[in-house]
Amino acid sequence: MEILNENDLIRNVRNEYADRKKVSDGTRSDFYQKAIFLGLGSGALMSFFLATSGFYITGESAGIGFVKYLVLAAALGVILSQVKRRTPVGKTFKNGIVVGMLLSLVSAVTVALLTIIVNTIVAPATIHSYSEQGAGMPISNIVLAGVTFVEGLVAGLILTFIWLQILKDRRSPKG
Repeated sequence: MEILNENDLIRNVRNEYADRKKVSDGTRSDFYQKAIFLGLGSGALMSFFLATSGFYITGESAGIGFVKYLVLAAALGVILSQVKRRTPVGKTFKNGIVVGMLLSLVSAVTVALLTIIVNTIVAPATIHSYSEQGAGMPISNIVLAGVTFVEGLVAGLILTFIWLQILKDRRSPKG
């Protein structure tokens, strides 16, 4: 039987505590895969509203533009609640912000690409009539996709932060 001195006991306890606090690479990889999948799905669902007149800022109904962010908020809520359940106390924000940024980025890229496709091939008249009324000249599909990308990314980051504040740990980690 091995007799441990005080320093060995302290080292063993510290190592065990550090192991409990870590989020494994497998868990982190699982979160990233889910974020990419949910980002593609939410981006596709958000793009469903592209052909309607309320998708863009110059559209007839702002309510449709709001609904597309409810889709993104729901996807973020699902994955960030999973992050909270599977991470140690005090690590939710760090892991959650990265996962939320990834989901938002994938969703924004998906919406931007589908914006180009829809406005070029499927329904090119959807935005052009509104842009000509407001600015007096048509907006390029690439510019529109860029604005949609930035809009989606910023909205996703804001929603991520809101969700993380709702889900934050009420007690601080010990140690």
